[in-house]
Amino acid sequence: MGNFLVIRKPEWGIPVALKQLGHDVTHLDFVEMINKVGRENCQNHILSKASEYDAVIICKGAWKGKKHTLQKGFLNRLSSKTTTVFWMHDAILGPNRHMFAKMAAMCTMASSPYLTTCRAFKKFGVKRINQIFQGFEEDWCQKRDLPKKYGVTFIGSIYGNRSSYIGSLQANKISVFNKKCTHEESARFYNKSKVCLNLVPGECFSNRAMRVMGSGAFLFSQMNRDLKKAFKNGEELVLWKNQQQLINGAKYWLTHNKEREMIASAGHVAIQAFTWEKQMIKLLKAIDGDTVRDGAFNE
Repeated sequence: MGNFLVIRKPEWGIPVALKQLGHDVTHLDFVEMINKVGRENCQNHILSKASEYDAVIICKGAWKGKKHTLQKGFLNRLSSKTTTVFWMHDAILGPNRHMFAKMAAMCTMASSPYLTTCRAFKKFGVKRINQIFQGFEEDWCQKRDLPKKYGVTFIGSIYGNRSSYIGSLQANKISVFNKKCTHEESARFYNKSKVCLNLVPGECFSNRAMRVMGSGAFLFSQMNRDLKKAFKNGEELVLWKNQQQLINGAKYWLTHNKEREMIASAGHVAIQAFTWEKQMIKLLKAIDGDTVRDGAFNE
């Protein structure tokens, strides 16, 4: 069994799954520590302990401003002491792509669920790149036989193109249930929905897709190359490309119950290959030198 340090703000996903696999895991909330002792002291503490770990996994390594961003020089020094993994669980979009990709280049290897982020890694010289999807939480993402209270559901914030897409459904007399809530609460809403909408920015498919399928619900997602590569379109989920396909598809899937539920059930079976524990097994294999390609990224 391995001994790992996971640097991230909340303790979920990676550290929890590694512990469940039987590894020794130290979780360090670097934001909390920086607030208490400052960035330099936080980084020096990590460096002083680095050689005790088989690998240090850095989850993004930044939080709301320069004060909470780990320095590239620190990452360089850390990588000289032990194996370092830069896990970027967000899509790298806009000006931040330079900062995060350069941070990743300081590490032994980098991994992200998203095509756009992996491409940014490549552009900025990351030597070892793996595309590993985020997992879903089995304890609360479960298939539950609940009455379908909602037609089309979108869990998340509405902004930008999302407003346009949802507005187009409403203009065609298709109501959309929307709510901002915790991830755990979202699973219950997916259980009660006929059609679970996924709106994606560029090549970022959102972990929402994993939670919808993990809940045994029907995923109706905006086209995304990673999802198209990983799952069977029309059999395990349904992807749409434009506003007209969104409208026509929503009307169709709201009324074709048997076909919709067959796809939802197949998607629930397929997503079992992406539990957090199974994703961490992939990450450990990548640390040992294997190459993992869950999505569409191909160097």
